[in-house]
Amino acid sequence: VTFKVNNTRDEDGTWLYPSNVVQADDINIMNKAADITYGLETAYDKAKAIHDWIVLNHFYDNDSLAGARKRQDAVAVMEYGMAVCEGYANLAAALIRNCGIEVKYISSSSMVHGWNHVNVGTAYNPDLSQNLPILPSPKMPHS
Repeated sequence: VTFKVNNTRDEDGTWLYPSNVVQADDINIMNKAADITYGLETAYDKAKAIHDWIVLNHFYDNDSLAGARKRQDAVAVMEYGMAVCEGYANLAAALIRNCGIEVKYISSSSMVHGWNHVNVGTAYNPDLSQNLPILPSPKMPHS
């Protein structure tokens, strides 16, 4: 059986829909986005709150740079609590898309780096892995 389908929608959901690494449709991602942005009204405030939550609650995963690379999709980053730039950007995209805000993952092979492009009326390019506070890693003893 063959079906012919014509898409009559004129929207471009590229920056809004879930993907295999930006799982905006995962229930844990959906709930966390709702928790983080509860009571916030503007797209900018929601995106900023998500940015701040990610950088304050996740560690940079140096082990993944040294060869023992963990998965860097949004669900895995939520589970592990750590990521490299790719994972930070995927998690941010998943959470921000839950707010109906257009967000895209951007990468540069020459820089070996990834970040986001967010459209909140004005375009921003937040680089979450570069905005991390200096915190001890989970493997380092606290002094």
